[in-house]
Parts: sequence; structure tokens; C-alpha cells
Amino acid sequence: MLIKKLNDYRASVLVVDDEPINTEILANALVQKYWVHQAASGKQALDFVRKRPVDLILLDIRMPDMDGYEVLRELKRDASTDSIPVIFVTGQDSTEDELRGLKLGAVDYIRKPYKIPLALARINVHIDLKVKSDILAHVASADGLTGIANRRTFDESLVSIHEHCMGERSNYGVVLIDIDFFKQYNDTYGHAQGDDALKSVASTLYSVAQRTDDIVARVGGEEFALILPNVDKKALQALCEKIHRAIAALGIEHKASEVSNRLTVSVGGVLCAPQAGNSPSVIYQQADQALYAAKNQGRDTTVMGED
Repeated sequence: MLIKKLNDYRASVLVVDDEPINTEILANALVQKYWVHQAASGKQALDFVRKRPVDLILLDIRMPDMDGYEVLRELKRDASTDSIPVIFVTGQDSTEDELRGLKLGAVDYIRKPYKIPLALARINVHIDLKVKSDILAHVASADGLTGIANRRTFDESLVSIHEHCMGERSNYGVVLIDIDFFKQYNDTYGHAQGDDALKSVASTLYSVAQRTDDIVARVGGEEFALILPNVDKKALQALCEKIHRAIAALGIEHKASEVSNRLTVSVGGVLCAPQAGNSPSVIYQQADQALYAAKNQGRDTTVMGED
């Protein structure tokens, strides 16, 4: 969830058409600037974007199994795909068709046969708007210092993942991490170096929690949190130990610490099997109690709580 610079980002486009020649023409025109993917049917397109979201979809209207209008309706019904801009591609010159698509949520039309310079100009405009919108949304959801998720995003994600796992009858883990004796670190080395330490810890946690659905957040001054969908207790414990090793590997000097001459963390984790009565706030409290227990046990350790 670290912020990427707009100039460093290569956007992705999905071209959907049942005629291979049409997808090839557009793909060849786009490939030098964007990642280009192809789908030969509406079903293939929906399956693709549900697994791997893209920045723009070029969608043929007339297809045999599912026309472009129905594909767009399905995209808009799914919260994970409803924000992907869709440009309809059509060989028809019908104002009625164009109005119908725009009312459903299409952002533009490109007509066949393609006028490539005009098509590219339209595509470039909508991708630029999409990427900038995503970055602005990410900035609002990110911690200003570290670039990982902020407390509000963490709270919203915890509720969402709890509800999802309840529906899927799957487990998720919550891990809280607190930098040991961080006040003393700031007092000894100064707040600028303290900020650098926070950034290093955030980046390390982000690298440890590598799966797409994992959430890594800064939830307090020196406190971080992870949400880990679809884990078991063994995997959760292993990840907590990996956090300790990764923080130790940073080798950040901390002469004012009472447990080590290097920066360390205390970790509290809890595995949740969502059910009626165990709300997200209760799960967070249990993880917080486990973190408090880790501090009471001398810090630089992990305590696993019970759901």
C-alpha cells in the first residue's frame, strides 16, 4: 500500500472483443505505453478483472455470449470493479446506443474502424484521470509519514474483512506491533531520526505481509497493525516471529532501550473465526490485550491472544 509516483506507474488496459483482429489492432497501438491484456468474451473479461483489476477496459458492445451492456452492469454490481472506467468500442453509429451506454456508466465511445490517433487520445485522457483519482484516494487513506494505511483505513478494512470472512467461514488474524521504548529513542536520537525509524519499520512490515489482501497500517504514534485474511494459527505465529527477525535485521541502534542495544518491537496477535458476538472492535481489543501482555513479559516478544 505504499504510494507510487504517477510518473513511475505503468497503467494496464484490458481489450475485450470476440474478433482477434480487433483486439490485436488496439493492443499493438497501446503496448508501448501500457500493460495490455486481452479477453475474447464478456465472461473472460469479468473473470480477469475480479482476479487482477485494471485501469481501463475497452469493451466491444456486440459479443455473442454476453454483450457489452451486460458486462458493464456486472462490473458496476461488484464493489471491486465498479470504479474501473469502461470505454465502449462499437461499429454502430447510433445515438441511442451511445446514450444507453453512458447511462449505464461508460465513460466514452470509440468507433470502428479505428482512427488510432483519436482512440489513443481518448484512452490517454481516461487513464490519466483514473490514475490520478486512485492516487488521491490513496493519499487520503495513507499515513502521511510512512505511506502505509492510516488508522481510518485500518478500521474500515477490519470491518470489511470481518464481514467477508464471516460470510466465507474463514479465519483472519490481527497483529499489533509496538516499538519498544520509542519515547526514549526520540529523546536520545531526536525526532527526525525517530521518523526515519518509523519509516523503516513500516517498510519492513509491508515487506513481511506480502499478500495482496494483507493490510498494513500505522494506528498510533509508534504502533502498527496488520490484518491477515485466510490464515491459521501456525501461519500467524510464524509471521509474528518473522516480524521480530526482520526488525532485528534492520540493526537500528537504540542505546536507551532497556531490552536491547538495537530497536525491537513487542507483538500481540489474535486469530479470529468470525461469528455472531465477536465484533471487529472485540477482536481489536483482544489483540491489544495480547500486545499489553507482551510488554508485561519484558517486551521484544510475541503473545498470542485467544478469540
